[in-house]
Amino acid sequence: MSTAGWWQAAVVYQVYIRSFADGSGDGIGDIAGLRSRLGYLKDLGVDALWINPWYPSPQADAGYDVADYCDIDPVYGTLGAAQDFLDEAHTAGLRVLLDIVPNHTSSAHRSSSTSCAHRGGRRACRR
Repeated sequence: MSTAGWWQAAVVYQVYIRSFADGSGDGIGDIAGLRSRLGYLKDLGVDALWINPWYPSPQADAGYDVADYCDIDPVYGTLGAAQDFLDEAHTAGLRVLLDIVPNHTSSAHRSSSTSCAHRGGRRACRR
């Protein structure tokens, strides 16, 4: 038995949801589109999916400017759709890695507005 971590030999496929697959027909990739391609990704030999940020975001930095780490951007779907995706991916034997970027928090995040209020309002936070 190998003592190496699973990731050392795994095929990890990075997914930028916005441009990957559109399941709703609005021209923007989403969780439904990603779910519809799970079989294809498994057949390619993918072991894990690395999901770029799918959190609510003003999209000033391609989703890396996260406004809420506890939700899904409505453009991509819902928390329920995300859970269904995770369940289906795991059933297919795929691991899922979520890109969490705490050092890229958006100015729209509640911690930013709290900080600005503490420092004297919006004017104090302008750059």
